[in-house]
Amino acid sequence: MKLEDTHARVAELEHQLDLSLTQWQTTFDAITDWVCIIDLNFRILRSNRSCAEILGLDPRNVVGRTCYEMVHGTMAHIAGCPIPKMMESGKRGESELHLPDGRWIMVTADPLFDDRRLITGAVHMVRDITKRKLIETALQENQERLRLASEAANLGLWDWRLDLNRLFPNEIFMEISGLSLDDANFFTAEKWLSRVHPEERGAVRRALEEHLNGTSPKAFIECRIKHPEKGWIWLSGLGQVIERNRRGEAIRMVGVHRDVTEQVLASREKENLINKLERALADVKTLSGMLPICSQCKKIRDDQGYWSTIESYIQQHSLAQFSHSICPDCAKKYYPDLKIY
Repeated sequence: MKLEDTHARVAELEHQLDLSLTQWQTTFDAITDWVCIIDLNFRILRSNRSCAEILGLDPRNVVGRTCYEMVHGTMAHIAGCPIPKMMESGKRGESELHLPDGRWIMVTADPLFDDRRLITGAVHMVRDITKRKLIETALQENQERLRLASEAANLGLWDWRLDLNRLFPNEIFMEISGLSLDDANFFTAEKWLSRVHPEERGAVRRALEEHLNGTSPKAFIECRIKHPEKGWIWLSGLGQVIERNRRGEAIRMVGVHRDVTEQVLASREKENLINKLERALADVKTLSGMLPICSQCKKIRDDQGYWSTIESYIQQHSLAQFSHSICPDCAKKYYPDLKIY
């Protein structure tokens, strides 16, 4: 090979190396998380540009300084740092840390090995997870408010995962149903439906199916279920699909139910009372009709032709009761010597 060819080959290799390094650095800097290479003394050997966004520092100014100094402003690594765990186990270390300025970060450390499989350093990555933590906190607060509200209203909550064939109830749901928390393990919708009264089971299935296939906006359910101690109790519930798959099939449905036994029984008692009053009212003869009355003894003839006293007739056809007294005119006529009035 001629010298000129050798120089050309070397130049080509150098060009390819420079191109490869440029591509690597471009890719390195494109990562939105702060990524740096550190040695066993926690000193930063190389850093991408994201440290400017996360730490507000020029990546050139962090090289040679320790990661704990840059991130935490301390003179040694802090408790919870994943790097010591990584050095000890030879595997990735991971931690979520809360910074003094209120931010949350996810810190990972992956080991770098030499040819003898000895750890020489680590790939250190820092990700800002503040938004995620705020969402998690808000979700936890919402769940706590929902728990308090459900307890105050004595509402049973349930989460039906159709894709898993599982029904996840809360404690109040199980208490209302007369079940123990142990029964919640591997609880299914079919198991719950098996406890529904046979007279309402078909209607409950139809209400669920109509909502699951999109016919109705919500599933309203009112039925009796078998309580192991109380017998048949009435439940009123409402459920709604909150997640469907790409084919439009329901895969998750949530809802609430409560014990309405007292309300149902009270409503039925009220209906019975109204029916009795209506029947009594229907039996009362209005004064606008013609009632045959004896001109002498004042007895009244009923529809069957029987004669009754006014008192017995009214008592028969109304809820009225009588007590005996005497009017002033009769008192003067029959008991003139007595001063009753």
